[in-house]
Amino acid sequence: MSVDSGGLSMLMMANDQARHVGGTLMLANPSPRVRDLLRMAAVDTVMAIEG
Repeated sequence: MSVDSGGLSMLMMANDQARHVGGTLMLANPSPRVRDLLRMAAVDTVMAIEG
């Protein structure tokens, strides 16, 4: 599975919404390709990625 720019945008919007209501968003067990993309886009600096 892969994530495109629309998917990254949706993750960031979901993270913003979670923080707005005092919650957190955590991504669990992304595939190695998705994890690399999230790191390149610096998403791992604003939300938790586990697994």
